[in-house]
Amino acid sequence: MRVSRRFVAWLGAIALVGAFASCGSDGVAAGDPGADTGDVAVGDVPGDVATETTDDVPRDDGPEAAVEIPDGVVLPDTGDDANPPADVTDLATDTAIDPIAQDEGTDVAVDVPVDTPPETAEKALVAINEIVATPTPPGADWLELFNYGTKPVDLSGWALKDNLDTHVFTFPSATVINAGQFVVIEGQGGTAPLTTTFGFGKADSARLFDAAGALVDETSWLDGQAPLDGSWGRHPDGTGAFATLSQPTRGAANAAP
Repeated sequence: MRVSRRFVAWLGAIALVGAFASCGSDGVAAGDPGADTGDVAVGDVPGDVATETTDDVPRDDGPEAAVEIPDGVVLPDTGDDANPPADVTDLATDTAIDPIAQDEGTDVAVDVPVDTPPETAEKALVAINEIVATPTPPGADWLELFNYGTKPVDLSGWALKDNLDTHVFTFPSATVINAGQFVVIEGQGGTAPLTTTFGFGKADSARLFDAAGALVDETSWLDGQAPLDGSWGRHPDGTGAFATLSQPTRGAANAAP
């Protein structure tokens, strides 16, 4: 148990008072009423008490020394020498903890703006719709286009070919096919300006390209599929499969197969 120097001095004062009290009783003769009980002979005081002062109490200018306290003695708690708990941590030296954990090894997804390509023009809904490859003489063979979309299509610079790449017909400037409209291109011997320099044979092909050279539509037929007074065409118009139709319908809705 640790006590302060003040407490040690207090114990010494108590010891002195007790010593003087003891000397008073021993230094007066018994039964002598004339004796002055207040005078105490110095010689009668025990030497160890008379010469003891508080200066003789060992001093410790450093940390206070532990003093053994007899059993049964209760010391007042002045609060001066309260010792802090041994497990108290100096919070002033604690390092602040970053509440946000940093993980440099983890990739963080970042949204990167991407340039959005411009919207492409609406696909032209123009189809090869009907072909007469074996016309009744002296007529010319012909090919029909149909716009099954909802907007007009400018055919300027578009091209029409048969099965040979050297056979090319280019649509003249300002050739427009309106929505739901048919346009007829005649073969060799037909009426200008929509007239080819080649004709479609009994077994042949027809191919349609836009102004950029992209294939828009194509069809092929065998001998007998486009017979005399008959035609090779779609049913229904623009979107149906090709078949041998019961009769030609130039510039109009196709007849059923």
